[in-house]
Amino acid sequence: MLEGASRLRGGLRIVTNVLTCRSPPQLLGEFNRKVNIPALPLQLLEELQDKTTVKKQPWCLQILLDLVATITSYVVSDASTSLTIDSAKEFMMVGLNFARIAPSLMTNKQDDVLALKEQVVYCLVYICEVMDHTPPAFCDEFYSSLATAHSNVVEILLASVVRDKSIIQKLEVATGDTQDASDRFEQICSLCVGSLAAIVNLPLNDIESVDGKRKMAVCIAEKLLAPKNEALADSFLRQLRHANNCENTIKILYACCQMSTQICEFLVMRSYHITSLLLLLQGKIELSDMSVNTVYEVVVHTFTVLLIQLRDIPDQIKDSNILFTAVFLDSQIASHTAAAASLVSQLLYAGIVVEVPPEDLLNAASSALTDLSQICVRCPFDYGVLDGLLLLLCQFLSVRESTVANQVLDSSVWSMVWHRLIQMLRVNDPSTNMPIHDIEDGDEPMQAANAPEWNLISPSGLMASLQLATQVFTQEPMQCVPLLVDPESIVTLCLTTLISPEFLAGLDKKATDESNFTEMIIDIVLQVAQLLCFPFAIDVNDNLMTSVLDSMLQSQVIFKLVYACKVYLLPHQLSVPIGLIARLVLSDSVFVTQFTEAVNECKAESLLATLISNQCSEAIQADALSVFAHLVRTSVKHLPLMKNILKGDKGDYAPLRAILVHQNSKVQGRGCGLLGNMLRYSNEFYSVLKSKDAIVTSLVKCLSHEDNDVRKTCSFAIGNAAFHNDTLYSQLSASVPILVDLLGDSMSKTRANAAGALGNLALHSGSLCKQLIKAKAVQGLLEVACHDSQHVTQEAALIALRTMCKHKQLREVLKSLKAADKLSGLTQENTGMSTPGSVFTPRSGRTSNTVVKQHCSRLLKSLDVQ
Repeated sequence: MLEGASRLRGGLRIVTNVLTCRSPPQLLGEFNRKVNIPALPLQLLEELQDKTTVKKQPWCLQILLDLVATITSYVVSDASTSLTIDSAKEFMMVGLNFARIAPSLMTNKQDDVLALKEQVVYCLVYICEVMDHTPPAFCDEFYSSLATAHSNVVEILLASVVRDKSIIQKLEVATGDTQDASDRFEQICSLCVGSLAAIVNLPLNDIESVDGKRKMAVCIAEKLLAPKNEALADSFLRQLRHANNCENTIKILYACCQMSTQICEFLVMRSYHITSLLLLLQGKIELSDMSVNTVYEVVVHTFTVLLIQLRDIPDQIKDSNILFTAVFLDSQIASHTAAAASLVSQLLYAGIVVEVPPEDLLNAASSALTDLSQICVRCPFDYGVLDGLLLLLCQFLSVRESTVANQVLDSSVWSMVWHRLIQMLRVNDPSTNMPIHDIEDGDEPMQAANAPEWNLISPSGLMASLQLATQVFTQEPMQCVPLLVDPESIVTLCLTTLISPEFLAGLDKKATDESNFTEMIIDIVLQVAQLLCFPFAIDVNDNLMTSVLDSMLQSQVIFKLVYACKVYLLPHQLSVPIGLIARLVLSDSVFVTQFTEAVNECKAESLLATLISNQCSEAIQADALSVFAHLVRTSVKHLPLMKNILKGDKGDYAPLRAILVHQNSKVQGRGCGLLGNMLRYSNEFYSVLKSKDAIVTSLVKCLSHEDNDVRKTCSFAIGNAAFHNDTLYSQLSASVPILVDLLGDSMSKTRANAAGALGNLALHSGSLCKQLIKAKAVQGLLEVACHDSQHVTQEAALIALRTMCKHKQLREVLKSLKAADKLSGLTQENTGMSTPGSVFTPRSGRTSNTVVKQHCSRLLKSLDVQ
């Protein structure tokens, strides 16, 4: 048996030496398969546990050590650094099998100097390090299994902090010295605490595999809270005052508090341990120089977690508000300031009074925003490093709006917030297509990446930053709006990136069962749209407005808003973004092109149809109709799009009729305007109206509407419905008497439209002469031509009368009214009233008086009068 053990040791040393050599992973993998590593050592370890006779042999412990060393060599070898999906799964099973055996190995009775326990713990730590770099599914499954099926490993590691007299006695016998025995025990204790910290500690970078580690934190918390382990929990927490173990103990406590409110309650019920945390903040517990910054930062975060998790804040924490505020204001390390900002923010949220002068707040904020290179730990609950600071600024702005807002703008904080947002978004500079530089990186660009840097600013922090921006914009709009176009500013780039399809899709994909970002996406779109609306809500000069529009054009704002509205927003949420789209489309023809391209690319016809339905508010419907009218006014090529939107699901144009009979006058008026523009350039839509009597009837009824704008736009639509041919004359006959009445309307534009419509109803045939005569259309037009105060209205009436003169019946009526005598006065010089602002007609170079006289002369000629 001894000889076999000796040969086995020799073989294990050879294997271990091979595995520790730097070799190609493929070669090592092939070697492992040939000699059945690590399956064979694992099998031997398990078998040796069951052989009582072998376990009693003095050399058994050494064999166990060699077997564990071989497995450790395999774990840390190059073969484990480049795992495939299949090999990662195999490695996970190796780790779980070793975890199953580990408890019996760590409690081996022959292990007098704890060498085997030490080797097993190291092996477990190395296994965890490799698993941390495997695909998230394997990593989470490994830690989940470790927290459930193999949780006794955790209990043994925790128990290592308790000074077991029997273990100390064995160490004293083995070492022959009481101090050496104590030092050895402390060494193993530190190793076990460190291993637990490594298992639960989350890396700084934003990773997906966190669920398993969090389950490990839950497992540790449950072990500490078990009634039988009360003394163990107390011994563990006393490690906070142990120089060597403090850092790892606070890391474990920090992880557990995030996952268990019970451990938080357990902690605050024992003031001794809260005092330990406060003493750490005050620097009254001796620590190694390497640990000071990390411990300080973790302690601050732990207090933040306690404030979030506890319903009732103990007085011991409340009374420390001055200390916490001092940490925020006086710390010379930016990461500590940022962590303390979260703590102070939570104090305010809990209703605890905190006094921070605005100047000191901004100085501390500037310090935190400038240099974040020394961050030691991941923020709690997946918060970002700057979340607390952003929230704190929002809280102070809400209390002292005008004062703090102005100070924020005047300080460096404002620009640095936007730069940190850009850094979080990992945006490329449009001019260079290179990542925008980090603040502290000098000329070295950030590493390009698609995913946002959520550990810098989390989704919650992003919402706080938008709230901060909205508060500052609201209080100081005249200073903020120029920043949207400042060449040195990145505000517009940042805002438009937030509503880009790529960013919103990434945020949507980030959603999990525990966190749904749908509402957040909606809030982001609405807040960004609101911020981009500010230039249109205040008085800005023409040059600035031109620059704003150019900036929004280059940033593809319309496309991004159309996409966001279609994919993420509900009908009742569309008011602000659609209002902004309307402003842009109506401002310049280039936005018309951008809008139609966006609708086509996003396949957003269904969205446009929704905008004019009862699902949306009246304000949204009105804005949408303005945009639609402008599209068809700009070009007839947009008419097919409008027809598709207006014909409805059944193809009966019910949406159009619903608009024309809408109870809201603004919607009705803009619907009439849309229809008028659709009829303006061609008779393509005539065939639809010919087959839809209800639509024409509804349109005619609008002529009698009490609202001025409805009458104006309706008379415009009626005129265009009769302009191209006489297809609709019979259906429009009922409008004749109403149009005659509108010749006396209070709005000059309505009078002009009515005159033009009456003329068009006689333009292509005399089928409506009887109706025109009966309604006294000629008399009404003659009155307007002779006595209206507006030249444009006189001109429209004269053109209409000239058109009617083509028909004998109407010409005779005109003669019977002695029109020649009445009109002759208009041919005299300086006749008619001058209207400020309307000196020139669209016909360049001709005054209104001249145009009226020319039309009058031609009408008289038609009546055979010179």
